[in-house]
Amino acid sequence: MAAALTCTDLTLRDGVLTGRIEGLAGTALPVIELVVRNEVVTVGDTAAVEATPGVHLLTLAVPSVVLTEGLVTLILRVEGASETLASLPIAVGEPLSLDILAELDLLRAELDMLKRAMRRQIGLGGL
Repeated sequence: MAAALTCTDLTLRDGVLTGRIEGLAGTALPVIELVVRNEVVTVGDTAAVEATPGVHLLTLAVPSVVLTEGLVTLILRVEGASETLASLPIAVGEPLSLDILAELDLLRAELDMLKRAMRRQIGLGGL
């Protein structure tokens, strides 16, 4: 189901993450969850855009405790899915070399999700 969705216009202002989700005309939008450091932090509220079928606006309050010093990648995915719908790297505190550190943090998060999915597939869920 997540493959049918796209998320664009992702922004974070005053602790609220907003975005535009497209791809499921005529059906209910699945629950979108925020993942930080491989843990689900919260789920988002969505509202259909009446003038545009299949488009939903996502609003999600980001708890301040997840925005710790350094680089944090906010990952959106469909509840229970391992595929990333969208991600937003954020640097907090001291200035960082954003390009390489953001990519590295995103790769780590995606690798962890892939490892969990592979372990489920081969029956090693507890390792």
